[in-house]
Amino acid sequence: MKRNFKFLGICGLSALLTGCSDRPQRVNAVDMDIPQIFSMKSEFVPAGGEAIIYGSNLANTKVYFETQFINDSIQADVKKSTDNMIVVTVPDKAWTGKIKVKNPAGVATSNFYFRDNRNIILDFDLCHQTWGGIDPFDEKGNLIQGHIDNGTLIPYKGTIDKGCSGKFGLLYDEYLASQPYRYMSDLWFQYMHSYEEGGRGAVSIAGLPFCDYKVEDLVLKFECNIPKETPLKNIPVEFIAGYASADSTDKIGRKISPICRWEPSTNESNYFVAGNNEGKDLSNGFYTDGWETVTIPLTAFNYVYNEDKPKEDLKLDLKKAINFSVMVFGAPKENTDVMIGFDNVRIVPKAE
Repeated sequence: MKRNFKFLGICGLSALLTGCSDRPQRVNAVDMDIPQIFSMKSEFVPAGGEAIIYGSNLANTKVYFETQFINDSIQADVKKSTDNMIVVTVPDKAWTGKIKVKNPAGVATSNFYFRDNRNIILDFDLCHQTWGGIDPFDEKGNLIQGHIDNGTLIPYKGTIDKGCSGKFGLLYDEYLASQPYRYMSDLWFQYMHSYEEGGRGAVSIAGLPFCDYKVEDLVLKFECNIPKETPLKNIPVEFIAGYASADSTDKIGRKISPICRWEPSTNESNYFVAGNNEGKDLSNGFYTDGWETVTIPLTAFNYVYNEDKPKEDLKLDLKKAINFSVMVFGAPKENTDVMIGFDNVRIVPKAE
């Protein structure tokens, strides 16, 4: 929405009203548009961290985060602003909630929540996942830049030097071309609904707040960190919205459930990142600039396990989807090093 907002400079207005000048000064009217917020580079940024917000008409705006108190907000320190991007330091008192930007023409509110924790499926602080992947932290909570092999620390081939929201999970291994379609525990996160396995019961992965929403109105979101040294290429990441399976050999329900195959190096149509990968050279595979929020529409869950092409008429049934898996799985043409940090895997409304 555009509003032509014309206003006088402070000195000119003061001169006209108080006569502080010998004669009134002519001041040019200024056209200004109401700002808009489109997205954030990462929706989970710790206090004191740098948050990047994308939108329009953002130059010289003020930015406010909600606090834990109702109808209360705190202003952020702006480090840089252009028309389509603003960089701020997240205040200590910032809380889960919407972000506001303000200029003299008006106020805009984000259609997403900052640090949205309403329906997190995989959280590596609370350990909702049943098993899988690598824990990149030691027993004291310190981040380790490698894995121990016979008492020796073997450094990772890429670097993730910090989390975006406490601890995170890591998928890390080499996927061999000579062993296609191989299930590898270090390249697989799993959430099972049963209480015995740490789940929250036989409830939809959309959670009680959103299980009655239309699939078209919901998205899968997660924070992701893929180092440039180990770009994601040649092999997809599968997200499986698992239906309950009676087949003991298919506990996660892969053979009966809709699957999303995320291949950002070859298919940019089924996911979104703020900034649209501007400035990245993705010719050697997909990587992130630190932690980034990835958004995938639930309509992208339209693959079946034994076919390479999506089925356009396949639709995810959220009432049946009670388990969730993330795994690197496929048939790469060459050996592929995989290193992906994940956090805050959640299903939430795409806009509100």
